[in-house]
Amino acid sequence: AESAAAACKALSLDPGDGEAAYLATRACNWLTYRDALPKWLEGDCLTFGEIAVEVDPNAARHHYQLAIAIALQVRSASVKSALLNIGWLVSVLDRVIELDEGLDHGGALRTLGLLYLRAPPWPTSVGDEERALKLLQRAATQYDEHPLNHLFYAEALLVDEREAEAREALARFHERNVAERYYWRAALWTADAAALEKRIRDVEGEL
Repeated sequence: AESAAAACKALSLDPGDGEAAYLATRACNWLTYRDALPKWLEGDCLTFGEIAVEVDPNAARHHYQLAIAIALQVRSASVKSALLNIGWLVSVLDRVIELDEGLDHGGALRTLGLLYLRAPPWPTSVGDEERALKLLQRAATQYDEHPLNHLFYAEALLVDEREAEAREALARFHERNVAERYYWRAALWTADAAALEKRIRDVEGEL
């Protein structure tokens, strides 16, 4: 919160400071992710991201933080509002991939892949399980070191009815999800993996 306040102060002194806008967006995203966003910052996260991108439209990390801000808003918004922002989110993630696919160990690939996997299909939204599988396989293969690439790929494999391969991907997730590296996030991701493992057991029990 102090980092966000400092970035906002810098931005108020120089509205064209793209680095301050980027840092404000990043701080907002962390706080939102942890359900700790102060009231005075509500509604500003997207604005900061848009300023950062406008100042430096070729900075992949600026687009990436804007994408995260949009994704977090989509996650918490009503269905109607979320659907309105999904097209915007896809375009921003596509831009990140174009500029720097490897940023955050394939972060845009896995985010876009998960979006295609979980969104309703056309004509309601952009959902596309085949496209999701390709993107998440690419993320898991090319950026093997990040645990989420394998966790999301496992989910895509389960949707594709490839339970054994989903278990293999989950095993790779657990190998890479090291608490000493990812701290509190590791516990959250482990809980997500446990929920996915239960889904796999339920599917296998039906066969």
